[in-house]
Amino acid sequence: MQLKYLRWGKCTCADANCTNANCRGTHAQAASVQARVGTAAGPRCRGCAASMVARLGQGQLPAALPVHRRPASARDGPALRECSAGDRSQAKGLLIRVLLLQLCPKASTENIPEYVAMRDCLRRGAQLGWPHAVCLQTWIVLQGIRGKEGVEAAAEIMGIGVPSWQVDAYWDAFCERWEARYHAAAQSTGRVTVFGHEDGLAQGMSGHHFVAALRCPVQRHRVRQLARHLEVYTAETFGPREVLQIKSLINESGLQLRLPTASKQGSGLATSSGYNAMNWTRCFSLLMRELHGAAKFYFSKQMWKTMLQCQGGHDVHEALAFFGVESASEANALLEECPDLTWELLFVALCESRQAWQHFEDQGEEFCRIVAYVEAHPQYSRVIRRLTDLIRERGARHQHCFSTRLFRALRKSIGRR
Repeated sequence: MQLKYLRWGKCTCADANCTNANCRGTHAQAASVQARVGTAAGPRCRGCAASMVARLGQGQLPAALPVHRRPASARDGPALRECSAGDRSQAKGLLIRVLLLQLCPKASTENIPEYVAMRDCLRRGAQLGWPHAVCLQTWIVLQGIRGKEGVEAAAEIMGIGVPSWQVDAYWDAFCERWEARYHAAAQSTGRVTVFGHEDGLAQGMSGHHFVAALRCPVQRHRVRQLARHLEVYTAETFGPREVLQIKSLINESGLQLRLPTASKQGSGLATSSGYNAMNWTRCFSLLMRELHGAAKFYFSKQMWKTMLQCQGGHDVHEALAFFGVESASEANALLEECPDLTWELLFVALCESRQAWQHFEDQGEEFCRIVAYVEAHPQYSRVIRRLTDLIRERGARHQHCFSTRLFRALRKSIGRR
């Protein structure tokens, strides 16, 4: 029998044969957390369901076959019922309240340290009169590095002069000085990912991996070539169609992660994966709006489909279903309700808010209590801003996302009142 799994919430079956680490059964300390499935007898973890099927075949259970079911888009799943009290609009309404109260820090670009560092460097370059082509080449270099500290080191190395990306000697000097700073930081911190983006797979697609590749003349040529392709885009005509075009350009740019050698090619392309190419595209779109005044726009059907293909992992799909945002029209309605939220940060806001909800493991009671308290005390916005500033300064090197850390800090603050 083929089982379909629903990764949502805790398994409460209390089955003695359960192997789910979140189960209340005797195997609660198991190392691997199994998925949970829907059965006729209620939710069961994978270990329990397999055990039930096996014992049924051995005649140890009554002849009532478990019905394994995964709801369409998980919209009828038990965790959603807990969240929305049977009404998807309540779940969406809760998300809107969270966003309007600024309880999801990464729903704002100001709370994304690596992006702010990149934007500030490019803004300074524009103010100093850097040619548009140079700004684009600089963006590609900074986006490849991506980490806040790495971007700031690059900005300091470039200084106030116009970067000479057309000259190999300039490239060599830049790479040498940046790598010297990187090695000193890695030695003092003990983190080889320092100066790059230190979250998930991006650790291997940023920082020193990218700068090492910039020592290759072919890589430098591809940076300049991609910049030429991007020169045609202007703020006046920037929209969903251009987003799809830019993603395709970046995906096909051939930027290497590491410097190829005679015996072994680089371990992949920096922009070859759909997710990484979309991350570059989102950053470019944000810069077009924040630096060049492009208008805010909404999802087209094709743009939404592409986003789901690039960033539609299991967690993302669950977050979309959890808050009832499963189509381009529903996403656009959310963007209308929350004027400060943009298409680039929608998925981030959904996933981080859901992580904060799940953190307390009480079906959202504490999460909702905190939202209600903040809503009833408008003066608490100052506390939220101070806590958000502190979280942002400490950065992303933490086991919890920004939203979870904010809700944890608010619970302590509210508990003292």
